[in-house]
Amino acid sequence: MKTWLALTVAVAALVVAGFVWRQNQALRESRDKYRREWSYVQMKYDELQREDEKRLVRDDVEKGFWKKQAREARGNQWMLLHESQIDHLRRAGLSDPVHQLRTDLMAHRELIPFKGVHGGTMGFYHAEHIALLDDRWVYAWFDDGHMPGSCLLAYEVLPDTTIHWTVIRARLW
Repeated sequence: MKTWLALTVAVAALVVAGFVWRQNQALRESRDKYRREWSYVQMKYDELQREDEKRLVRDDVEKGFWKKQAREARGNQWMLLHESQIDHLRRAGLSDPVHQLRTDLMAHRELIPFKGVHGGTMGFYHAEHIALLDDRWVYAWFDDGHMPGSCLLAYEVLPDTTIHWTVIRARLW
């Protein structure tokens, strides 16, 4: 009887030990699976960080170029247009290209991709803050009285002398 009890306890202990071992093995496999997944997530995160850093460098280079152009334009009465470019715009039908480009842009608030804040309305309110970079590009400041911003625009004088504007990039400060 004692042998039978000892044998039953030993078998029960082996069953429990096997069960615990199997559960422990399942936990180890689960842990290893999560570690692999975490490694993958970390690798993807690092990859996205590197891509984002590359994009920021590209954006900084691009911003640096246009800021330099705008700075030069400020020194030239907000204009980098050469006489030959002004003549080209006159041949396209604009009698006073500098004035007409600035006035036309100031009439197109809808080009600004941001809403005003505190009841303000975004607009190009100051002609002296519109830099005519050449016969295709303009760098302009805008604001709503509270929040300023700037944008780079491309323009084209159409055969009927209307000016078609395209926003290339805009940002709030």
